[in-house]
Amino acid sequence: MKYVVASVLALACAAALIVVEPATSQHVHAQANNDYDLKDDYNKTLGKLADLHFKIGRVWVKAKFETRAKDHFRRVVFIEPDNSKTWKALGYKEKDGKWIPGERD
Repeated sequence: MKYVVASVLALACAAALIVVEPATSQHVHAQANNDYDLKDDYNKTLGKLADLHFKIGRVWVKAKFETRAKDHFRRVVFIEPDNSKTWKALGYKEKDGKWIPGERD
């Protein structure tokens, strides 16, 4: 089981590195010509990063490593504070528009 978890995490980390690769000369050229909206690209990258952290957190939950899972879930809510599935995975429940500690479903 350790090897499966390590393999999945290695793949997730590799995917994260691909997602946040440094700008190529094509990106720089497009940006110089105002054809490139950096803010949109930044937001898309953050969304992908949040998704990766959520997936890694789910892997840690399945492997019974709750502390590591929560670390990744906390990273998701830092990036996306309104991500309800992640707040629920952390054991919170929504009450009056706020997330409060509660029981997991």
